[in-house]
Amino acid sequence: MSMTTYKEVLSPPNGELVVNHAQLKDLIVRLYEMLDEGIYTNSLMVIGPTGVGKSQVIIEASKELAERYGREFVYGDTSKSNEAFVLDIQHLSRVTPDQIAGAPWPIPDKKILVKCIPEHLWYFSKNYERETGEEVRGVLFLDEFGQALDENIYNAIQQLLIDRKLEGIELADGVLVVCASNMWCAGNYTDVTDIQDNILARIKRVYLPPADIEEWRYYAMPRGVHWTIIAFLELNPDLIWCKSGNWIATPRGWESAGKEITFYEENYGLDEREFANIVAMHCGTAIAKNYEQFLKVAVHLSLDEVLENPGLALDQNQDIKISIAYNACAVAKRDPSKLPQVLKLVLTFLYGTDDVSRWLLVADTLEKTSEKKAVMNAICKASTKKASADLAVAMINILQDLLGKEKLKKSIDALGKLRNPLLYVRALGGKI
Repeated sequence: MSMTTYKEVLSPPNGELVVNHAQLKDLIVRLYEMLDEGIYTNSLMVIGPTGVGKSQVIIEASKELAERYGREFVYGDTSKSNEAFVLDIQHLSRVTPDQIAGAPWPIPDKKILVKCIPEHLWYFSKNYERETGEEVRGVLFLDEFGQALDENIYNAIQQLLIDRKLEGIELADGVLVVCASNMWCAGNYTDVTDIQDNILARIKRVYLPPADIEEWRYYAMPRGVHWTIIAFLELNPDLIWCKSGNWIATPRGWESAGKEITFYEENYGLDEREFANIVAMHCGTAIAKNYEQFLKVAVHLSLDEVLENPGLALDQNQDIKISIAYNACAVAKRDPSKLPQVLKLVLTFLYGTDDVSRWLLVADTLEKTSEKKAVMNAICKASTKKASADLAVAMINILQDLLGKEKLKKSIDALGKLRNPLLYVRALGGKI
């Protein structure tokens, strides 16, 4: 059975601007601020494969906007739009026409039917602002665009996206409209080209591909995703998003599986078969078999034992070392008392020993330049033959993540100027 992998969905199908998760979040915040300043801006359509984090980015952007405007973040309850910042998500493949387009309402005396506007839209309208004299703030997120089950829904969405109006109400200036399409470039989902040209010409479009493993790793580590999931994807980065038959493995699915495995291990212990079953439920049995084979090697390395004696993992390949180190970094963030052990592990992986003398060459380089490439080259030269460039980059990123870039630079500068390994060790411990 053929498989479509991560690399095949990196490019947009119709020339859309490609953005990463951070750029999309910044864009949503900026568009909202433009609306708030009274500058008209087209609605935004976010296109991308399923499970890549479109909804999550919009939630995070809404939370940031709530904080900026000094309001409580509220999910779904638009009746609080005059006091909170509300994110209203409508899944268009599941709603009924009356939930978006409104429902007919009889007026017996006049023997006519009028459209009754959905309550969630009324609370987002200028009409409501005039009635209450209060300012409305929020984001209307229309998810699964192009998969509406009814033509009335589709027509109503067009009006909201293009005119910001619907049946006699107008959206408040403090409401940004964002829609998303679970379009997949091979056409398994609704293709953006199926949407009428007059709509596409009047909305902004961006393409959000799956995160690469480095971006996803930094997202997953503090969220309780099990280290074996991160390590497995380090070795198989193309599997972070892939499709085989009716199964799609997505960053969202990997996150869910990783959290379930963490919960299982904390409550029931380590069980390779059960871990693989969890992955199978989220990502399919074919990928789960590969993950189970990986576990047979990975889980026999106890993180606690490796932190006590990093030499136990020196013979592992660099991907396993990187995964262990990132997992150790997450441990140190939760428990700062583990920091010295993690630093010792990083030095050992780089140099085969925790002797800091090899860092003198790095210090000499930093005295002359702060350019990252030059620093990486210096680290590689100072390290053993077993430490590749990828491993060196990963280790320095971990140190920066643990200590902060400025503190790391100060510590290496101090070592370079004073040639005092003890001072360097103290600096790494956060005392400089």
